[in-house]
Amino acid sequence: MKARFTAWLTQPLNWFTYYAALLALLLCIGRPAQAQFPRLETFRNATATGWTIGGSAYLTGNGAAGNDAVGEGYLRLTQATTNQAGYAVDNSSFPATQGFSISFEYFAYGGTNPGADGFSVFLLDGSTQNFNIGASGGSLGYAQRTGVPGVSNGYVGIGIDEWGNYSNASEGRNGGINPGNLTPDAVAIRGAGNGSGADQYPYLTGTQSLPFSLDVTTPRAQNGSADYRRAFIDVIASGGTYRITIRIQHGTEVTTTVSNYVVSAPPSTLRVGFSGATGASTNIHEIRNLQIVLPPVAANDQAATLLDTNVSFDVVGNDQAPGSSIDAASVDLNPSLSGIQSTYTVAGEGTFTVNTAGIVTFDPTPTFAGVVRIPYRVNSILNSTSNLANLTVRVATTCATPGKDGPGTLTATSVPNTYFPGTGSAATGSTTVTVGAAETGTTPISAGDLVLLMQMQGATITPANDVSYGANNATGTGNSTTDFTAGQYEYGIAATDLPLTGGTLQLVNGLTRSYQNLAYDDAGTATGQRRFQVIRVPQFSDLDVSGTAAATPAWNGSTGGVLALDVSGLTSFATGAVVDLTAKGFRGGGGRATPGNTGAQNTDYRRGTSGAHGAKGEGTAGTPQYAYNSSAIVNSGIAGYRNGSTGRGAPGNAGGGATDFTPVTNSGNAGGAGGGNGGAGGLGGYGFGSNSSGARALGGAVVALAGTTRITLGGGGGAGSANGTGTGSSNFAPASGGVGGGILLLRTGSVSGTGTLRANGGNAPGTATATEGAGGGGAGGSIVVLANLTSGLSNLTLQANGGTGGSANTGAAANYGPGGGGGGGFIYTNGTATVSVTGGTAGRTSTSSATFGATNGAAGSSSTAAGRGIPYTIAGAGGCLPELNTTLATSTPTLTRSGGPGSRVAPATYSLIISNTGGGAATGVVASVALPAGLFGYDASGTTTVTIRRADGSTFTPSGYTVPATGTNTPTFGNIFLPSDATLLISFRVAVAASAQDEVFYQASATVTYADPTRDQNADLVSPGGTYTSGGPVEGSNYASASNTTEDVRIARPLPVELAAFEAKASGADALLTWITSSEKNNARFEIERSLNGSAFERIGSVQGQGTTSRRTSYRYLDGGVGKLGLQVVYYRLRQVDNDESSSLSPVRVVAFSAGKGVVSLYPNPAPAQATLDLTALPAGIYQGEILDLTGRRVQTLILQGAISQELPLTSLPAGTYLLSLRGQGQNLMLPLVHN
Repeated sequence: MKARFTAWLTQPLNWFTYYAALLALLLCIGRPAQAQFPRLETFRNATATGWTIGGSAYLTGNGAAGNDAVGEGYLRLTQATTNQAGYAVDNSSFPATQGFSISFEYFAYGGTNPGADGFSVFLLDGSTQNFNIGASGGSLGYAQRTGVPGVSNGYVGIGIDEWGNYSNASEGRNGGINPGNLTPDAVAIRGAGNGSGADQYPYLTGTQSLPFSLDVTTPRAQNGSADYRRAFIDVIASGGTYRITIRIQHGTEVTTTVSNYVVSAPPSTLRVGFSGATGASTNIHEIRNLQIVLPPVAANDQAATLLDTNVSFDVVGNDQAPGSSIDAASVDLNPSLSGIQSTYTVAGEGTFTVNTAGIVTFDPTPTFAGVVRIPYRVNSILNSTSNLANLTVRVATTCATPGKDGPGTLTATSVPNTYFPGTGSAATGSTTVTVGAAETGTTPISAGDLVLLMQMQGATITPANDVSYGANNATGTGNSTTDFTAGQYEYGIAATDLPLTGGTLQLVNGLTRSYQNLAYDDAGTATGQRRFQVIRVPQFSDLDVSGTAAATPAWNGSTGGVLALDVSGLTSFATGAVVDLTAKGFRGGGGRATPGNTGAQNTDYRRGTSGAHGAKGEGTAGTPQYAYNSSAIVNSGIAGYRNGSTGRGAPGNAGGGATDFTPVTNSGNAGGAGGGNGGAGGLGGYGFGSNSSGARALGGAVVALAGTTRITLGGGGGAGSANGTGTGSSNFAPASGGVGGGILLLRTGSVSGTGTLRANGGNAPGTATATEGAGGGGAGGSIVVLANLTSGLSNLTLQANGGTGGSANTGAAANYGPGGGGGGGFIYTNGTATVSVTGGTAGRTSTSSATFGATNGAAGSSSTAAGRGIPYTIAGAGGCLPELNTTLATSTPTLTRSGGPGSRVAPATYSLIISNTGGGAATGVVASVALPAGLFGYDASGTTTVTIRRADGSTFTPSGYTVPATGTNTPTFGNIFLPSDATLLISFRVAVAASAQDEVFYQASATVTYADPTRDQNADLVSPGGTYTSGGPVEGSNYASASNTTEDVRIARPLPVELAAFEAKASGADALLTWITSSEKNNARFEIERSLNGSAFERIGSVQGQGTTSRRTSYRYLDGGVGKLGLQVVYYRLRQVDNDESSSLSPVRVVAFSAGKGVVSLYPNPAPAQATLDLTALPAGIYQGEILDLTGRRVQTLILQGAISQELPLTSLPAGTYLLSLRGQGQNLMLPLVHN
């Protein structure tokens, strides 16, 4: 009975143990298929399968005394001995129509000075098998010499000639150059011959002496040395003949010695060979690493960095140039242009540069957050150009959990945000922020929530009582741009829960900016208070807006004034819907009726709060003691601005207060100025009795450095001056300044309906009946609206207009001063919308309707082409959607039975892997596997592990997930939260019914669903390949059994010899093989076979079998001393031989003798239907594999497992040469693979 080994026990994997490992890669390439050339042969080992080696030639890697260790050798063609000739000739032929490009390293050293003679690479008629080497000396083992025939059946011989006779017509050779003289250090080609006739092996072409030596003084100089030598030979089929090009690498340079020389038509098949020769002078001649020369293959590279932080990475480290080397200085960052471009700028995103070592640096623009991708190419040292590959850099686009809060509504009573005041300062890079109790809002912060940090006030002013007030630029307005932090903001992700009572908020990522909370007179700020707030931002999946939504709390000096919304899907506006943040911003100066101050001047830029003038507005640089909030005057109890908070000077974007024309009695009532933002505020009107002269209040300045990186509340208008009645001071609201507009931040997937968004400045309350000065209007606020799909923005009307200045009465003898108009605000959108940022009009007098010196506010600023990559923020909808990719694998591809047909089947183990490569987290993840119905069922008694691996390699077990019921053939794991850049790993056991058939490949599929981040109903789920509720495809992938094999499970048919286990391991310098049979039938013996390259096996021993037995039998075999040969890795297999001499082979086992190094092996190589990839030396875990063709195109995707060996099915691939890319667990490998 003929035995077959098909079933082998596999130990279950611990999928979730990760180790740091140093990977040493050894790939031994063996015998190719018949009629395939070029072959790959390293000549490093004790044997070279398929080659005949003779004459003086031998392989040095035999481990014997005085020679090299196995795997570290060379093909030595000659010793440094006179008149030697050695050769290696390929036993296999190949069709001449193929042509080929090959390379090999050669080493000529250690002989006489000068040394001799050289090498030849020759092609023979493949239809003949007899072979004799040519003459030694100057004939280089190819051509004839007087009385000595040349090589048998030669077609072409390429000479690498150190001494100089190969190109010489002396010694009976046919033709040459420099008759009678030597041509040393030359390359030449001789033609066909078969014998010693004078017409044989004619000289065809060659060089004069090259400017570098072909032999060197350094023994075995390696790549990187100036004495390193490598030959590149292109034999290109053309019009029925060949064009031959020969290039020699010397050091790091490559010189073309023969270019496109046309030779005569070849025989129908050819064989290749090498020879070396010495004459009266000598050298050692060796070759190594015969390889195919192919175009370089560029691989994709990825890197990540923080905002405004450059990153450098090696772009050529994972690129390949088979048969040659990558030229690191040839990286081209813009393949669309001719030449090598070493720099490339992506507008608005950053600049790539590359140095001559292949190190790419990406320097992002300070305002960019997101993903940037460009193509690149690279050349080999032969100037051959690679395929296009991509460089991808992700810049700190920090995403939370899109759609986490589900569908939402915004109505007249909605307060969607929760506002916490900052109570301490937080430095750049900090992951903690201290906040006080929430002042508005009812939803606490939970882990995974999106939060907005915004510095509301933070500016330095010059507090002098002259024209230098403010920015010290002779305008009396504004602030210094040094240490100017107001308006800076960023989004963050909460790492922990935070109650409404406040405390310390832990963030996932470090802050990109610093945030300060300081009083105006704190030593840390020279002139005005600094305030920031932390706002919980709802992450709606869908948002319906109706009515007039105006419930957002106004800024109160510590929180409010901001409406921030993040909508993954559709924001829908009902007819007539309005979102209104008018007068939600910085407060106006509070009107006060005061009796005057004898120390005050009618030119004051700033003065204390008692006695005279009007209060300055509130703005980016601070808060006055008295502020108006649209309904009442609030007394903070402190002056608020250094050196006083009244008078015409305009700090930051706040409007200046009136400077009374008659401050001793405060009866020359003047108007306050408008606040500023995108446009400057208007001037306040002249004082009563001034006859249109004197100092006017100055308008709030345009916010310095404003843009998408800095958005602020509209500045409050300054108060007019009022004297009222009596001798005391009291509040007088009609003289107050208007309140600035608030801030609205809306990021959404798309927009529908017609709506209006307002952040207008408030009008000053002054009316023409008031016989006092009036306040200035509030400035328009700031609006940012970004949509992933921008078409719906055209139906929106956005307003950030300045407020109107207050009007004043015309008295019996003169006018009272009206207020200036507020400046327009800022509006930014990424699509066309109707926008308005007009300045507010100045107030008027009651009878003449004159402005009496008050001026309109200036128009603000707007852009409908703002980029989506607003800095330091979550990237709205598109950039923060999850992308889940699903794979399914088994660690038990072959199952066994406990006995004969129909007996119990061993359980299977599966691993379900779901990677979230998108920007945002996925909630409500449900992973389901479809197993063969009626035969496979989830086994709850087995060990099930559910683990999430973060991007940094750390792992955790999620809480609250659900597991399937035992026996189900659709095991489902649910209620899982999967962060971005994280991988869900689920390992579980499956029971297999005894009725399952043997030798059938049972397949399974896997799908994943999760809560639609754009849902308008809480129950809406999506799966890769589907469509979001808001429209657009759901990216990612499910696992389809029909197009994959990594999950295939088969049951091995019980066989006469049942091998229960087979192990091979190093034991000191020995290799110990042990195996166990459960039963045997007609088993004569086991023959032990060993290979040094994973392809060519030889018999090294035999162990007698038990014939026929049902007993469990253990065997062992010791391959003594094999480790002393210097081997890194040795391959073993068993050949089981029946009594009738029929036999079958076991799987291959690998023994590694390299201490401390892991060995990755791919064998056989070349491979027919399948190859074995041995990853037993790597840490357990999932590895992503890709098989690439030589253009860099991905032709097959693999999910591989560390710590085991696994089969790679190759039947779907055309015959050819490929590269296997392997990534995972911190490893990045590239292995050549030949499929025949």
